[in-house]
Amino acid sequence: MKNLLLSGLAISMCISVSQAAPSNQALYERLMHLEQKLADQEKLKEEIASLKDEIIDLKDTQDELVDEGPVKSFTKGLTFGGYVDMEFHNRKGSNSKFDQHRFIFDISADLGDKVKFVSELEFEHAATNTDMGMEQAYIDYSFNEKAGFRAGQILVPIGRLNYLHDSPSLQLTERPKLLKEIVPSTWYDAGAGFFGEFGSDENPISYEVYTMNGMSDSNFNLDAGTGFRSLRRKGKNKTENNNSKALTGRLGFTLGQETQVGVSYYSANVGAYTAANALVGDRDMTMHGFDIEHPINSRLDFQGEYVFGDVDANIATGLASYDFKGWYAQLNYILDRDEKYRAILRLGGEDTAEGMDNKGDIEETVLGFNFRPNSNTVYKVEYHWEDSDVNRATKASNDGYVFSVATYF
Repeated sequence: MKNLLLSGLAISMCISVSQAAPSNQALYERLMHLEQKLADQEKLKEEIASLKDEIIDLKDTQDELVDEGPVKSFTKGLTFGGYVDMEFHNRKGSNSKFDQHRFIFDISADLGDKVKFVSELEFEHAATNTDMGMEQAYIDYSFNEKAGFRAGQILVPIGRLNYLHDSPSLQLTERPKLLKEIVPSTWYDAGAGFFGEFGSDENPISYEVYTMNGMSDSNFNLDAGTGFRSLRRKGKNKTENNNSKALTGRLGFTLGQETQVGVSYYSANVGAYTAANALVGDRDMTMHGFDIEHPINSRLDFQGEYVFGDVDANIATGLASYDFKGWYAQLNYILDRDEKYRAILRLGGEDTAEGMDNKGDIEETVLGFNFRPNSNTVYKVEYHWEDSDVNRATKASNDGYVFSVATYF
Protein backbone atom coordinates (compact mmCIF):
# COMPACT_ATOMS: atom_id res chain seq x y z
CA MET A 1 0.00 0.00 0.00
CA LYS A 2 2.81 2.33 0.89
CA ASN A 3 4.53 1.71 -2.42
CA LEU A 4 1.29 2.36 -4.29
CA LEU A 5 0.87 5.75 -2.63
CA LEU A 6 4.44 6.78 -3.43
CA SER A 7 4.00 5.75 -7.03
CA GLY A 8 0.81 7.82 -7.35
CA LEU A 9 2.47 10.87 -5.81
CA ALA A 10 5.38 10.66 -8.21
CA ILE A 11 3.09 10.39 -11.20
CA SER A 12 1.08 13.41 -10.00
CA MET A 13 4.21 15.55 -9.62
CA CYS A 14 5.41 14.64 -13.05
CA ILE A 15 2.09 15.64 -14.54
CA SER A 16 2.19 19.02 -12.66
CA VAL A 17 5.73 19.79 -13.79
CA SER A 18 4.83 18.83 -17.31
CA GLN A 19 1.86 21.21 -17.27
CA ALA A 20 3.77 24.14 -15.64
CA ALA A 21 6.89 24.15 -17.86
CA PRO A 22 6.57 25.44 -21.47
CA SER A 23 7.52 23.22 -24.31
CA ASN A 24 10.59 23.73 -26.48
CA GLN A 25 8.31 24.87 -29.33
CA ALA A 26 6.77 27.63 -27.18
CA LEU A 27 10.15 28.85 -26.05
CA TYR A 28 11.34 28.97 -29.67
CA GLU A 29 8.28 30.94 -30.79
CA ARG A 30 8.74 33.49 -27.99
CA LEU A 31 12.40 33.89 -28.95
CA MET A 32 11.49 34.48 -32.62
CA HIS A 33 8.90 37.09 -31.60
CA LEU A 34 11.46 39.03 -29.54
CA GLU A 35 14.00 38.90 -32.36
CA GLN A 36 11.40 40.29 -34.78
CA LYS A 37 10.58 43.18 -32.43
CA LEU A 38 14.28 44.02 -32.13
CA ALA A 39 14.62 43.92 -35.91
CA ASP A 40 11.62 46.20 -36.33
CA GLN A 41 13.15 48.69 -33.86
CA GLU A 42 16.45 48.70 -35.72
CA LYS A 43 14.62 49.27 -39.02
CA LEU A 44 12.68 52.17 -37.45
CA LYS A 45 15.93 53.73 -36.23
CA GLU A 46 17.38 53.46 -39.73
CA GLU A 47 14.29 55.10 -41.25
CA ILE A 48 14.46 57.97 -38.74
CA ALA A 49 18.15 58.52 -39.50
CA SER A 50 17.41 58.48 -43.23
CA LEU A 51 14.64 61.08 -42.80
CA LYS A 52 17.01 63.33 -40.83
CA ASP A 53 19.57 63.13 -43.64
CA GLU A 54 16.90 64.00 -46.22
CA ILE A 55 15.80 67.05 -44.17
CA ILE A 56 19.39 68.28 -43.92
CA ASP A 57 19.94 67.78 -47.67
CA LEU A 58 16.70 69.65 -48.45
CA LYS A 59 17.71 72.61 -46.25
CA ASP A 60 21.15 72.76 -47.91
CA THR A 61 19.49 72.75 -51.34
CA GLN A 62 17.17 75.61 -50.38
CA ASP A 63 20.08 77.66 -49.03
CA GLU A 64 22.01 77.11 -52.25
CA LEU A 65 19.03 78.26 -54.31
CA VAL A 66 18.78 81.43 -52.24
CA ASP A 67 22.50 82.19 -52.14
CA GLU A 68 23.58 81.17 -55.63
CA GLY A 69 20.60 81.01 -57.95
CA PRO A 70 17.45 82.92 -58.81
CA VAL A 71 14.96 83.26 -56.00
CA LYS A 72 12.01 81.11 -57.01
CA SER A 73 10.16 81.29 -53.71
CA PHE A 74 9.25 84.32 -51.61
CA THR A 75 8.49 82.32 -48.49
CA LYS A 76 11.91 82.64 -46.88
CA GLY A 77 12.30 85.78 -44.79
CA LEU A 78 9.92 87.95 -46.84
CA THR A 79 8.08 90.76 -45.03
CA PHE A 80 5.36 93.14 -46.16
CA GLY A 81 4.27 96.31 -44.42
CA GLY A 82 4.06 100.06 -44.67
CA TYR A 83 2.16 103.07 -43.42
CA VAL A 84 -0.50 105.55 -44.50
CA ASP A 85 -1.48 109.05 -43.38
CA MET A 86 -4.35 111.46 -43.99
CA GLU A 87 -4.04 115.20 -43.31
CA PHE A 88 -6.23 118.28 -43.07
CA HIS A 89 -4.61 121.73 -43.53
CA ASN A 90 -6.13 125.11 -42.85
CA ARG A 91 -3.36 127.69 -43.34
CA LYS A 92 -3.27 131.33 -44.40
CA GLY A 93 -2.49 131.97 -48.03
CA SER A 94 -4.13 128.75 -49.27
CA ASN A 95 -7.49 127.02 -49.25
CA SER A 96 -8.23 124.44 -46.58
CA LYS A 97 -7.86 120.88 -47.84
CA PHE A 98 -7.83 117.21 -47.01
CA ASP A 99 -4.78 115.43 -48.37
CA GLN A 100 -4.13 111.71 -48.70
CA HIS A 101 -0.49 112.59 -48.35
CA ARG A 102 1.33 109.28 -48.19
CA PHE A 103 0.74 105.62 -48.82
CA ILE A 104 3.98 103.70 -48.31
CA PHE A 105 4.47 100.04 -49.14
CA ASP A 106 7.53 98.24 -47.74
CA ILE A 107 8.86 94.93 -49.07
CA SER A 108 11.96 93.34 -47.54
CA ALA A 109 13.54 89.91 -47.71
CA ASP A 110 16.42 88.00 -46.13
CA LEU A 111 18.20 86.29 -49.02
CA GLY A 112 20.41 83.87 -47.15
CA ASP A 113 22.71 84.56 -44.23
CA LYS A 114 24.54 87.55 -45.74
CA VAL A 115 22.23 89.19 -48.27
CA LYS A 116 19.19 91.36 -47.53
CA PHE A 117 16.84 93.35 -49.76
CA VAL A 118 14.93 96.46 -48.57
CA SER A 119 12.47 98.57 -50.53
CA GLU A 120 10.01 101.41 -49.91
CA LEU A 121 7.53 102.41 -52.60
CA GLU A 122 5.77 105.75 -52.06
CA PHE A 123 2.44 107.02 -53.41
CA GLU A 124 1.82 110.68 -52.53
CA HIS A 125 -1.26 112.90 -52.79
CA ALA A 126 -3.47 110.04 -54.03
CA ALA A 127 -0.72 109.17 -56.55
CA THR A 128 -1.71 111.78 -59.10
CA ASN A 129 0.64 112.83 -61.90
CA THR A 130 4.22 112.07 -60.86
CA ASP A 131 3.56 111.62 -57.13
CA MET A 132 5.06 108.15 -57.07
CA GLY A 133 8.59 107.24 -56.14
CA MET A 134 10.91 104.42 -55.16
CA GLU A 135 12.34 105.92 -51.99
CA GLN A 136 14.42 102.87 -51.17
CA ALA A 137 15.40 99.77 -53.12
CA TYR A 138 18.79 98.47 -52.06
CA ILE A 139 20.66 95.24 -51.48
CA ASP A 140 22.90 94.77 -48.45
CA TYR A 141 25.79 92.33 -48.27
CA SER A 142 27.11 91.77 -44.75
CA PHE A 143 30.81 91.04 -44.40
CA ASN A 144 30.15 90.30 -40.73
CA GLU A 145 27.78 91.46 -37.98
CA LYS A 146 29.29 94.97 -37.97
CA ALA A 147 30.13 95.84 -41.58
CA GLY A 148 28.47 95.62 -44.95
CA PHE A 149 28.16 96.91 -48.51
CA ARG A 150 24.98 98.59 -49.80
CA ALA A 151 23.91 99.36 -53.38
CA GLY A 152 20.69 100.70 -54.87
CA GLN A 153 18.24 103.50 -54.12
CA ILE A 154 19.35 104.87 -50.74
CA LEU A 155 18.25 107.60 -48.35
CA VAL A 156 20.82 110.40 -48.17
CA PRO A 157 22.23 110.23 -44.60
CA ILE A 158 22.03 113.94 -43.77
CA GLY A 159 20.77 114.55 -40.27
CA ARG A 160 18.47 112.15 -38.48
CA LEU A 161 14.94 112.91 -39.57
CA ASN A 162 15.52 112.38 -43.30
CA TYR A 163 15.82 108.63 -42.76
CA LEU A 164 13.66 108.34 -39.61
CA HIS A 165 10.78 110.06 -41.35
CA ASP A 166 7.82 107.64 -41.12
CA SER A 167 4.64 109.57 -40.36
CA PRO A 168 3.49 107.27 -37.49
CA SER A 169 6.85 107.68 -35.74
CA LEU A 170 6.86 111.52 -35.89
CA GLN A 171 5.27 113.55 -33.10
CA LEU A 172 4.04 116.34 -35.43
CA THR A 173 2.38 116.16 -38.83
CA GLU A 174 4.59 118.58 -40.75
CA ARG A 175 8.32 118.17 -40.82
CA PRO A 176 10.53 121.14 -39.83
CA LYS A 177 11.06 123.78 -42.53
CA LEU A 178 14.74 122.80 -42.51
CA LEU A 179 13.62 119.44 -43.92
CA LYS A 180 11.86 121.05 -46.87
CA GLU A 181 14.23 123.37 -48.73
CA ILE A 182 17.71 122.84 -47.28
CA VAL A 183 17.46 119.09 -46.60
CA PRO A 184 14.84 118.23 -49.24
CA SER A 185 13.20 115.38 -47.36
CA THR A 186 12.48 112.76 -48.28
CA TRP A 187 15.88 112.87 -49.99
CA TYR A 188 17.09 109.75 -51.76
CA ASP A 189 19.35 108.87 -54.66
CA ALA A 190 20.95 105.94 -56.47
CA GLY A 191 24.40 104.94 -55.31
CA ALA A 192 26.57 102.53 -53.38
CA GLY A 193 28.79 102.46 -50.32
CA PHE A 194 29.54 100.99 -46.94
CA PHE A 195 27.79 100.89 -43.58
CA GLY A 196 28.49 99.38 -40.20
CA GLU A 197 29.33 99.89 -36.57
CA PHE A 198 32.41 99.91 -34.36
CA GLY A 199 33.32 100.80 -30.79
CA SER A 200 32.11 99.29 -27.53
CA ASP A 201 28.74 97.65 -26.92
CA GLU A 202 27.87 100.41 -24.45
CA ASN A 203 28.84 103.30 -26.76
CA PRO A 204 28.75 102.08 -30.36
CA ILE A 205 29.55 104.33 -33.32
CA SER A 206 27.59 103.72 -36.52
CA TYR A 207 28.75 104.86 -39.95
CA GLU A 208 27.45 105.22 -43.49
CA VAL A 209 29.40 106.47 -46.50
CA TYR A 210 28.10 106.47 -50.09
CA THR A 211 28.79 107.83 -53.52
CA MET A 212 25.63 108.86 -55.41
CA ASN A 213 24.51 110.46 -58.66
CA GLY A 214 24.08 113.76 -56.82
CA MET A 215 22.06 116.96 -57.30
CA SER A 216 21.78 119.02 -60.49
CA ASP A 217 20.80 122.64 -61.07
CA SER A 218 19.74 121.92 -64.64
CA ASN A 219 16.49 123.86 -64.10
CA PHE A 220 18.48 126.97 -63.08
CA ASN A 221 16.90 127.43 -59.64
CA LEU A 222 20.00 127.77 -57.49
CA ASP A 223 20.71 131.38 -58.39
CA ALA A 224 17.41 132.39 -56.74
CA GLY A 225 18.83 131.20 -53.42
CA THR A 226 15.60 129.57 -52.24
CA GLY A 227 16.91 126.10 -51.44
CA PHE A 228 17.70 122.74 -52.97
CA ARG A 229 14.39 120.90 -53.31
CA SER A 230 14.27 121.36 -57.08
CA LEU A 231 17.81 119.95 -57.38
CA ARG A 232 16.85 116.43 -56.24
CA ARG A 233 17.29 113.79 -58.95
CA LYS A 234 15.57 110.92 -57.07
CA GLY A 235 17.89 108.35 -58.57
CA LYS A 236 16.86 109.00 -62.18
CA ASN A 237 19.89 108.27 -64.34
CA LYS A 238 18.65 110.35 -67.29
CA THR A 239 19.11 113.48 -65.20
CA GLU A 240 22.77 112.73 -64.50
CA ASN A 241 24.26 115.33 -66.85
CA ASN A 242 27.84 115.50 -65.63
CA ASN A 243 30.44 112.89 -64.82
CA SER A 244 30.78 113.97 -61.20
CA LYS A 245 29.29 112.02 -58.31
CA ALA A 246 28.17 113.18 -54.86
CA LEU A 247 29.86 112.02 -51.67
CA THR A 248 27.88 111.72 -48.45
CA GLY A 249 28.18 110.09 -45.05
CA ARG A 250 27.17 110.12 -41.41
CA LEU A 251 28.66 109.07 -38.07
CA GLY A 252 26.24 108.25 -35.26
CA PHE A 253 27.34 108.22 -31.61
CA THR A 254 25.55 106.70 -28.61
CA LEU A 255 26.44 108.67 -25.49
CA GLY A 256 25.46 107.14 -22.19
CA GLN A 257 22.56 104.77 -22.61
CA GLU A 258 20.06 106.75 -24.68
CA THR A 259 21.53 109.99 -26.08
CA GLN A 260 22.06 109.83 -29.85
CA VAL A 261 24.33 112.32 -31.65
CA GLY A 262 25.14 112.43 -35.35
CA VAL A 263 27.42 114.37 -37.69
CA SER A 264 26.88 114.23 -41.45
CA TYR A 265 28.29 115.52 -44.72
CA TYR A 266 27.22 115.96 -48.34
CA SER A 267 29.11 117.37 -51.31
CA ALA A 268 28.09 117.50 -54.98
CA ASN A 269 28.94 119.27 -58.22
CA VAL A 270 25.52 120.71 -59.11
CA GLY A 271 26.74 122.38 -62.31
CA ALA A 272 27.09 126.01 -63.40
CA TYR A 273 24.13 126.77 -65.65
CA THR A 274 22.97 129.72 -67.68
CA ALA A 275 19.41 131.03 -67.59
CA ALA A 276 18.90 129.06 -70.82
CA ASN A 277 19.75 125.87 -68.87
CA ALA A 278 23.09 125.41 -70.62
CA LEU A 279 25.82 123.70 -68.58
CA VAL A 280 29.11 125.65 -68.85
CA GLY A 281 31.18 124.36 -65.93
CA ASP A 282 31.37 123.10 -62.37
CA ARG A 283 29.68 124.49 -59.28
CA ASP A 284 30.07 122.75 -55.93
CA MET A 285 27.60 122.64 -53.07
CA THR A 286 28.70 121.41 -49.63
CA MET A 287 26.47 120.61 -46.65
CA HIS A 288 27.28 119.74 -43.01
CA GLY A 289 24.81 118.45 -40.44
CA PHE A 290 24.57 117.93 -36.70
CA ASP A 291 21.68 116.13 -34.99
CA ILE A 292 20.82 115.09 -31.44
CA GLU A 293 18.16 113.17 -29.56
CA HIS A 294 18.38 113.32 -25.77
CA PRO A 295 15.99 112.17 -22.99
CA ILE A 296 15.88 114.85 -20.31
CA ASN A 297 13.88 112.69 -17.91
CA SER A 298 11.36 109.84 -18.06
CA ARG A 299 8.69 112.10 -19.61
CA LEU A 300 10.55 114.81 -21.50
CA ASP A 301 12.92 114.42 -24.43
CA PHE A 302 14.71 116.83 -26.75
CA GLN A 303 15.60 116.49 -30.42
CA GLY A 304 17.11 118.90 -32.89
CA GLU A 305 19.19 119.42 -36.01
CA TYR A 306 21.47 122.12 -37.37
CA VAL A 307 22.56 122.11 -41.02
CA PHE A 308 24.83 124.61 -42.77
CA GLY A 309 26.91 124.85 -45.91
CA ASP A 310 27.84 126.87 -48.96
CA VAL A 311 27.30 127.11 -52.71
CA ASP A 312 30.10 128.15 -55.05
CA ALA A 313 29.84 131.13 -57.38
CA ASN A 314 28.12 130.56 -60.71
CA ILE A 315 30.72 131.19 -63.40
CA ALA A 316 27.95 131.15 -66.01
CA THR A 317 26.07 134.14 -64.57
CA GLY A 318 28.58 135.80 -62.26
CA LEU A 319 26.45 135.22 -59.14
CA ALA A 320 28.69 135.19 -56.07
CA SER A 321 28.95 132.24 -53.72
CA TYR A 322 26.68 132.19 -50.67
CA ASP A 323 26.16 130.33 -47.41
CA PHE A 324 23.00 128.73 -46.05
CA LYS A 325 21.82 127.37 -42.70
CA GLY A 326 18.78 125.97 -40.93
CA TRP A 327 17.80 124.48 -37.58
CA TYR A 328 15.01 123.21 -35.38
CA ALA A 329 14.68 122.31 -31.71
CA GLN A 330 11.79 120.21 -30.40
CA LEU A 331 10.54 119.17 -26.95
CA ASN A 332 8.23 116.17 -26.56
CA TYR A 333 6.41 115.74 -23.23
CA ILE A 334 4.43 112.65 -22.16
CA LEU A 335 1.22 113.74 -20.45
CA ASP A 336 -0.06 110.49 -18.91
CA ARG A 337 1.14 107.33 -17.22
CA ASP A 338 0.19 105.08 -20.16
CA GLU A 339 2.18 107.28 -22.60
CA LYS A 340 -0.76 107.75 -24.94
CA TYR A 341 -0.85 111.58 -24.91
CA ARG A 342 1.96 114.00 -25.70
CA ALA A 343 2.47 117.75 -25.97
CA ILE A 344 5.05 119.03 -28.45
CA LEU A 345 6.77 122.39 -28.90
CA ARG A 346 9.01 123.09 -31.88
CA LEU A 347 11.02 126.20 -32.82
CA GLY A 348 12.94 126.53 -36.05
CA GLY A 349 14.18 128.63 -38.90
CA GLU A 350 16.20 128.65 -42.08
CA ASP A 351 18.06 131.02 -44.37
CA THR A 352 18.53 129.36 -47.73
CA ALA A 353 20.94 132.05 -48.99
CA GLU A 354 22.59 134.46 -46.58
CA GLY A 355 22.74 137.95 -48.01
CA MET A 356 19.64 137.42 -50.16
CA ASP A 357 16.20 138.45 -48.92
CA ASN A 358 13.69 135.96 -50.25
CA LYS A 359 11.03 133.42 -49.30
CA GLY A 360 13.74 131.10 -48.02
CA ASP A 361 14.09 133.25 -44.89
CA ILE A 362 11.66 131.42 -42.57
CA GLU A 363 10.85 131.36 -38.85
CA GLU A 364 8.41 128.88 -37.31
CA THR A 365 6.87 127.95 -33.97
CA VAL A 366 4.63 124.90 -33.64
CA LEU A 367 2.53 123.75 -30.68
CA GLY A 368 0.97 120.30 -31.01
CA PHE A 369 -0.71 117.42 -29.22
CA ASN A 370 -1.04 113.80 -30.21
CA PHE A 371 -2.85 110.67 -29.07
CA ARG A 372 -1.56 107.13 -29.62
CA PRO A 373 -4.28 104.52 -29.01
CA ASN A 374 -1.73 101.82 -29.78
CA SER A 375 1.92 101.57 -30.77
CA ASN A 376 1.15 101.78 -34.51
CA THR A 377 -1.39 104.59 -34.77
CA VAL A 378 -1.31 108.29 -33.92
CA TYR A 379 -3.77 111.21 -34.13
CA LYS A 380 -2.16 114.67 -34.25
CA VAL A 381 -3.37 118.25 -34.03
CA GLU A 382 -1.07 121.29 -34.14
CA TYR A 383 -1.00 125.04 -34.69
CA HIS A 384 1.73 126.72 -36.74
CA TRP A 385 3.01 130.26 -36.45
CA GLU A 386 5.10 130.59 -39.60
CA ASP A 387 6.55 133.60 -41.43
CA SER A 388 8.59 133.69 -44.64
CA ASP A 389 10.48 136.63 -46.13
CA VAL A 390 11.17 137.61 -42.53
CA ASN A 391 13.88 140.11 -43.53
CA ARG A 392 11.40 142.20 -45.47
CA ALA A 393 8.69 144.52 -44.23
CA THR A 394 6.20 142.60 -46.37
CA LYS A 395 6.87 139.22 -44.75
CA ALA A 396 4.28 136.55 -45.52
CA SER A 397 2.33 134.66 -42.86
CA ASN A 398 1.43 131.01 -43.21
CA ASP A 399 -0.20 130.53 -39.81
CA GLY A 400 -2.85 127.90 -39.30
CA TYR A 401 -3.70 124.51 -37.90
CA VAL A 402 -3.16 120.97 -39.12
CA PHE A 403 -4.81 117.67 -38.19
CA SER A 404 -3.71 114.20 -39.24
CA VAL A 405 -3.93 110.49 -38.54
CA ALA A 406 -1.21 108.00 -39.44
CA THR A 407 -0.71 104.30 -38.89
CA TYR A 408 1.63 101.43 -39.69
CA PHE A 409 0.14 98.31 -41.18
